[in-house]
Amino acid sequence: MKKRNKNHVSVALIIIFSVAFLITSVLFKVYGITGILAQLTGTLLGTIITAIVTLLLLGVQTDKELEHEKDSGIFEKKQEIYHNFLKELEVITEDGKITVDNNKDELQRLIYQLGLLQMHAVKDVAETITVYVGEIIGIITKKSNPEIKSKKYANLSEKVFAIVVIYYTNKWCGFRNIRIGK
Repeated sequence: MKKRNKNHVSVALIIIFSVAFLITSVLFKVYGITGILAQLTGTLLGTIITAIVTLLLLGVQTDKELEHEKDSGIFEKKQEIYHNFLKELEVITEDGKITVDNNKDELQRLIYQLGLLQMHAVKDVAETITVYVGEIIGIITKKSNPEIKSKKYANLSEKVFAIVVIYYTNKWCGFRNIRIGK
């Protein structure tokens, strides 16, 4: 209510000063009556045009800010999901096997993680990552002797890095104008 009263007071003061200016300018013959009407009309038209242009510019700016906030939120969510997926993949493959029993079903957890990933990634990206995850599981679960272990880890790192590259390109897809750290 106080804000509304302040607005009324401001409008009243503007009107009072405007009328006082007009009266003094006519009394001191700064402007003639006919000249003042033409100037008021011109000023009024200029003010209206300025208000319309300002309104349009503010509308465009507001739309861009809302789009930026939305894009930032999507970007942050994608980043969080991708990081969590890689962490979960590491936890599941850490012991060198995929445990599936009554108490612990790592394969089921991995499937849910892939489903969550598919909700936030483009279809081709999700399918490619699923293929790489399958290959990673194949690499992890192979019984190998010490000579083949170096090849195993080279293959594993190749597949994990391929997933990271896919994440990176998909995460930034459509978000080239995002500024990190505002």
